[in-house]
Amino acid sequence: MSTTDEELLTRHEAADALRISIKVMDNWRTVGRGPKYLKLGGRVLYPRSELNVFKAACLRQGTSVPCSPTA
Repeated sequence: MSTTDEELLTRHEAADALRISIKVMDNWRTVGRGPKYLKLGGRVLYPRSELNVFKAACLRQGTSVPCSPTA
């Protein structure tokens, strides 16, 4: 799927997909910690593929390394 026809999620849909609150989602965006996003016409939208990249970067096998994806 190309970025031109990729499914875009609203802030609320993206937060639901990650099972976090909208407040956490907004905070992550503000500090640059969360998944990459688009800003189109004042709306914040998240490509589904970027949520998948973010989730994959958070996979870990132990507790010694925190989830801090740079993707």
